[in-house]
Amino acid sequence: MIKNIKVSSRFSRKFKFLSKEEKLTAVEEIKFFKEDPFSPSLNTHTLRGKFAGFYSFSVLPDLRIMFRFSKIDKSEVILYDIGPHDIYK
Repeated sequence: MIKNIKVSSRFSRKFKFLSKEEKLTAVEEIKFFKEDPFSPSLNTHTLRGKFAGFYSFSVLPDLRIMFRFSKIDKSEVILYDIGPHDIYK
């Protein structure tokens, strides 16, 4: 269970440009993520390459959230980015 979620300025900036439906779905999925970050329905997975140490989970078929666990406490998460698969580039 995640106790605290922080967001980066990049995440906040990109979240503003989502459609109303995408925002509502993202908020619901983040609530679900907070309860069980590795639920199979979220398809949470580790990233490799230049994003080693980051994780990602699915909000919609082509909408992902990239995050990292806090180095201090695994019950805290920082949401870094949101968008389609091209957030990994």
